[in-house]
Amino acid sequence: MFLKSCHSCPPTKEIIKHDTTIIKVETKVPVYIPKPVSVTNTEYLAMWVDTAAIVKDYLSKAAYIDTVRNKYGYVLIIDTIHENRISNRQVDFHLDIPQVTLTNDIKQHNQVYAGLVIGGSKTFASVGGELLLRNKKNQIYWVNGSYTTLGTTYYQFGTLRLIKF
Repeated sequence: MFLKSCHSCPPTKEIIKHDTTIIKVETKVPVYIPKPVSVTNTEYLAMWVDTAAIVKDYLSKAAYIDTVRNKYGYVLIIDTIHENRISNRQVDFHLDIPQVTLTNDIKQHNQVYAGLVIGGSKTFASVGGELLLRNKKNQIYWVNGSYTTLGTTYYQFGTLRLIKF
């Protein structure tokens, strides 16, 4: 066969049309209605039942042990069953829970106190000031000065220490 192309022919355009049609289909689901059926069994099993053993088992006590483990250890649970009920339960804890202690260290600062000193006796009165220093080691140093009505001035110095009993 001999094929020849046509370069001078205009190209053809392809047109595609889409058409969608929705069809509704109704489906019927059958409803199931059970009907009673009678079954007759003419075969009887001959079985020997030990009633005394059943009553003995019902009245006996049985112990069951369960262990619950976690990352801190384990818990042992011991249940005693009597007459199909739990009649006794023991729980033994074998846990090593770490104790977390939070401490807040309070940084001690030097503290300075100032105050007024008033004193006297039957013969004179005095008035003055006092300074007190409490350092980081809880040691107290003080100084005061007073002026008396007799016209004299006196000074005092001292220290105090904490006594623990």
